[in-house]
Amino acid sequence: MEGILINHLRDLLTEPQGDRKEAKQRISQHIPLKVTQEQNLALMRVATLEEVEEIVKGMKKNKAPGPDRFTAEFFQATWPFMEKDILDVVEESRRNQKVCPRLNSTFITLIPKTSKSEDPQGFRPIALCNVIYKIIATLIVK
Repeated sequence: MEGILINHLRDLLTEPQGDRKEAKQRISQHIPLKVTQEQNLALMRVATLEEVEEIVKGMKKNKAPGPDRFTAEFFQATWPFMEKDILDVVEESRRNQKVCPRLNSTFITLIPKTSKSEDPQGFRPIALCNVIYKIIATLIVK
């Protein structure tokens, strides 16, 4: 069963290798623009310490940690002396227009849908992301 699930998820989650720039351009020309200039500027503006603090303080507790093993509680408890470092990481992602690959790593675990799940469709995958990644994603959504 383990081998079947590993192969199924590897096939499902593996990105094709190679330069996809041309393919993305061909596809993009058929997708209408939905983000206005005003919305784009809002996405690109500098995050404030208050916004990031609100996100950190509002995160749910007792959640499983991501690959870095830090929980929301860790960031909430250390906020008074980590706030500048956390804001710096968030800002670096905005400036670079991408999230550092180590922060973007995710654990995927499978939860059986029934007590006798015997094939890949019998499992529900859940993703365990790093808290910093969640902070950045939440900021983008807001």
